[in-house]
Amino acid sequence: MPPLLPTRHVFSVASLTSPLPTPSQRSQSQTPSQQSQSRMPRGSNIPRLTWTPLMERALLESLVAEGKRGQRSDNGYKKTAWETVRSELQHVAGPAKIVNTASCKIKLDSFKKDFREYVQLVS
Repeated sequence: MPPLLPTRHVFSVASLTSPLPTPSQRSQSQTPSQQSQSRMPRGSNIPRLTWTPLMERALLESLVAEGKRGQRSDNGYKKTAWETVRSELQHVAGPAKIVNTASCKIKLDSFKKDFREYVQLVS
């Protein structure tokens, strides 16, 4: 079998000579909604939330409390539980951060993934 050669890219002369737009030109050509979307994770309309250890602890404690109150269903937590957790977490995070239920669910999924990896390493 012959060795694989790298694929060559074909460029047109026009694409090589046309100047790239400057950052100010790019921002002028975008609508305000496009500009705000560029600050969000790709493929998502959820603003990125920076988690602190205090916020992580508050999330887990709130979820445990909601579970004890019977706010769990077969497949997870009820919608009212997530709203309660979100409001408690917003109180801990302060007004500078926007906490939504999707961010809380994503963080819980991240904790579950980390725990599964930990169990696999330990066993």
